[in-house]
Amino acid sequence: MDKKHFPVKLLPAPANFAQPMAEDERVIMRDHAPYWTPYLDKGMVQVFGPVFGPKGVYGPGIV
Repeated sequence: MDKKHFPVKLLPAPANFAQPMAEDERVIMRDHAPYWTPYLDKGMVQVFGPVFGPKGVYGPGIV
């Protein structure tokens, strides 16, 4: 079976999501990496993580 890859770009709302971050948002982000890690370990996700770019923070991934 051919593997298909899909790029994703998660754009936070609001645009200043990373700073300042509310406590409930901090809890979600704390759990974000542990959620995706098993998919990465199984090869279902190729890469994920935050990018702190000059125009703002976003989350890329290849699933």
